[in-house]
Amino acid sequence: MDARTLRTFREVTLTGSFTQAARRLGYSQSSVTAQMRALERQVGEPVFERLPNGVRLTRAGTVLCDYARQILTLVGEMETALRRPAANPPRLTVGIVPALAYGQQLARVTHIGRRLLS
Repeated sequence: MDARTLRTFREVTLTGSFTQAARRLGYSQSSVTAQMRALERQVGEPVFERLPNGVRLTRAGTVLCDYARQILTLVGEMETALRRPAANPPRLTVGIVPALAYGQQLARVTHIGRRLLS
């Protein structure tokens, strides 16, 4: 079970339709169907009741929906935190004698420092 599948599952639960979920996510309907079948195999039972005009959650689907919501919230928070610049970026302090602080030597030390911190 991965975040992509859980996002697809959530979209199906919101729209009540594999076709509408596929349209909103930019997937083919067959891709959404395949993802949901694989999800049901992982869960070990159906998560949707197939109806003439869409789908609705089964008991297992309701349980999964509650956890999927929490998991996707955490994934979103993690992605946001990872994109945020570090509050305390790494810092390298180098001591050199004044004679080396000019010209090529300073440029080399700066280059090495940047490579170490990236």
